[in-house]
Amino acid sequence: ESMTDKNKIKNCFQKNIQDHFTKNFDPESIMEDNLKGKVIVRFNISIDGSIDNIAVQSRKKSKNLNKEIVKILTKLPYLSPGKLNGLPVNVTYVFPFNLTTDE
Repeated sequence: ESMTDKNKIKNCFQKNIQDHFTKNFDPESIMEDNLKGKVIVRFNISIDGSIDNIAVQSRKKSKNLNKEIVKILTKLPYLSPGKLNGLPVNVTYVFPFNLTTDE
């Protein structure tokens, strides 16, 4: 695989993750927490394609936000694991997004 192919795959993956979040995120679930600003989601795609080690960073702690993000990530379809020298490897993915309010 060339770097161009790897970049295409990475860009496609990022777009699909963003689309998945947009489609599945329920703003009502965090309404009472009055959250806004940047949120960073970190998770691993393990060698069997499952999602684990989900971590959420935001300025304000929110159990509701954590629950919502775990719910969204567990709805992801099977993911192909990353490969290194042809062998599956665990991959950590970091996904930033902004929470905005309609005020």
